[in-house]
Amino acid sequence: MPACPGIPSGLAFGEDTMTRQISLQTFFPTLFGRTRAHDAPRGTSHPALLRYRLIVLALTSQTPQIDTLVRSSLQYDRLSTEAPITTARVGGYLTESAYTLQCRQDQRAALVRLVTHLGETPGVRAIRWETVPKA
Repeated sequence: MPACPGIPSGLAFGEDTMTRQISLQTFFPTLFGRTRAHDAPRGTSHPALLRYRLIVLALTSQTPQIDTLVRSSLQYDRLSTEAPITTARVGGYLTESAYTLQCRQDQRAALVRLVTHLGETPGVRAIRWETVPKA
């Protein structure tokens, strides 16, 4: 077929342009209810638990209330946690509490909500969370 004005030279008139484009399913497989082969879990019947460390730097006077808030949030969202490690900072003016916890991938949103809520809590001076490497 002859080339038509306004159509790129690599395409003939009437040719299906979808054959030249990468489908959205390749980039967003979960939008169409499909997963890629390398994303699917292999041989696991239960989801893996991921370990995170939540580190809260707060005013020493506010530490008990913040500890209660963290523990109740973790218990409400059914996240298992170990005993926090508490360290005095800046001459006792601030306290750093480190919580090590385990959660599944689908529970991570609860951890994000907790970190966001703690970031807006009076008395909290810094908060961060990090993954804990497997032992």
